[in-house]
Amino acid sequence: MPCRRARDDRAARRGRSGGARRGRPPGDDCGRTGDPRLCQSRQPCRCRGRRGAGGGGLRPVAHRIPVPRSGDAARRRGTGGGLSRHRRGIARPARRDPPARQNPALGLRGIRVALARPEVLDAQLRAILSVPDVARCRIMVPMVASADEMIAVRAALDALRDELGVGPVQLGAMVETPAAAATADLIAAHSDFLSIGSNDLTQYVLAMDRGNPALAAGIDGLHPAVLRLIEMTCRGAATRGVPVSVCGGLAADPLAAPILIGLGVRTLSVPPARVPAIKALVARLTLPAVQDLAAAALSAASAAEVRGLARRFAEEAAR
Repeated sequence: MPCRRARDDRAARRGRSGGARRGRPPGDDCGRTGDPRLCQSRQPCRCRGRRGAGGGGLRPVAHRIPVPRSGDAARRRGTGGGLSRHRRGIARPARRDPPARQNPALGLRGIRVALARPEVLDAQLRAILSVPDVARCRIMVPMVASADEMIAVRAALDALRDELGVGPVQLGAMVETPAAAATADLIAAHSDFLSIGSNDLTQYVLAMDRGNPALAAGIDGLHPAVLRLIEMTCRGAATRGVPVSVCGGLAADPLAAPILIGLGVRTLSVPPARVPAIKALVARLTLPAVQDLAAAALSAASAAEVRGLARRFAEEAAR
C-alpha cells in the first residue's frame, strides 16, 4: 500500500507541474469543455487527498453495496468529507456466476438481479437511504437495457423514501449495453444522470470478451462503433437535459478524453492518480476543436485510424 500511495503522490505532483490549476474548472480559458472530477476509488480517503492535486469536487465511487449487517460505522464514514458519493446498485460480476453457465456476461447481472429478487433491491436501497446526509448520494443502476427497468427502480426508491421520510436522491442509469445507448432518450426520461461504462459497452458492441487474453489486443473503446453509441447516448440524454459521464478505461485515456468531450460527455470518472494529468489536458482544449475531432473520429474506419487522429490532434495542441 505505501508503494501505491507513493505512486499516486508522484502522479499528482506531475499533474500539478503540468498545468492543473487548483480551484478552477478545466476549460475556463476558452469555454467549458469537460470536468474530470469523478475519482474512482473504494477508499474515500484517497479521493479526498486528490482535491489538493487539482481534483476539485472529487467523488469516491463505491461500485457495490453489500447488504449491511453491523455496518453502522461504515455508513457514518460513507459520505464524510463533503464529497458526494456514487453508489452502484445491484452489481453481480459475470465472473462470479457458476463456471458451467453459458455466457455469464449475458446472464443474471446488474438490474436483472434486482428485478428477479425484489427483496435484495429493497435491502440495498434501505442501506443507501440510511447513510447520513443521503442527499449527497447518487445511485447508479447497472446493466440497464430498457426504460422499464429504471421505472421499476424509481418506484421502489420513491416508496422507500416515503416510508423512511427521506428527501430526493438522484438516480441514474449505467449505459453498458447497446440497447441502453440506442434508447438513451427514453431511459434519460426516468434518470437524473447517465454514466457510460466504457469497458462493458465496448465488449458488448464488439462481441469480444474482455476477459479473454486472446482478444485483448482487439478490444479498443475508440472503435468507431463504440464512439457512435456514445454519441447517440449523449444526444439522447441532451433531449432530456440529463448529464452524461464516462467511467472505465476510456475515461482515463489521454487520447480518448478530447474525443469524449467532443461527443458531448462532460464528466470523466478516472483513477485518483490520473486526475491531475487529465484535468491539465482538458484545461488546454477548446470545444470547437474537440467537436471537429469527434466528428472525424465518427467517420473513421477503425480504432487504429481514430487513435491516429487523436495522436495528431495531441501533437498539434502541444505546439
